[in-house]
Amino acid sequence: MNAGRSGRCTIRIDGLLDGTPTIFDGQYVIEYDPSRVGTNPETGAPVPLFHLVTTPDIDRATRFGLAEAVHLYRAVDQRDPVRDDGEPNRPLTAFTVEFEPAGEVPAPTTQRAPAAWYVDPGNPQYWRWWDGTTWTTHTAPR
Repeated sequence: MNAGRSGRCTIRIDGLLDGTPTIFDGQYVIEYDPSRVGTNPETGAPVPLFHLVTTPDIDRATRFGLAEAVHLYRAVDQRDPVRDDGEPNRPLTAFTVEFEPAGEVPAPTTQRAPAAWYVDPGNPQYWRWWDGTTWTTHTAPR
């Protein structure tokens, strides 16, 4: 990663422009390629639309240069570069995103969050039980 470099930023996905919930809402981008088949993080099934790897943890997010982040956001799917309406096929522009300045990544800590229900890191539409040391299989709708 490019942690701690000045002039860097993270990309946070807020959600689809039309408000439809997705598994990427509130997540930070680790890697993105609009011209590659992706994988559903919940099921492992192929996602033909694009390759997008995200994390809810800003410390694990990739730090991009601002120009690199804008280029990534506007990247065209080379497999199908033009939409039916004649505009460039830029899949990530269907989402509202935030470019957040990336400061120094804090040193790892040994302190753990207490046992409780937290937003599921794999699917923000669910709660997942954290037992104080690891995520359990127990989930509940948010």
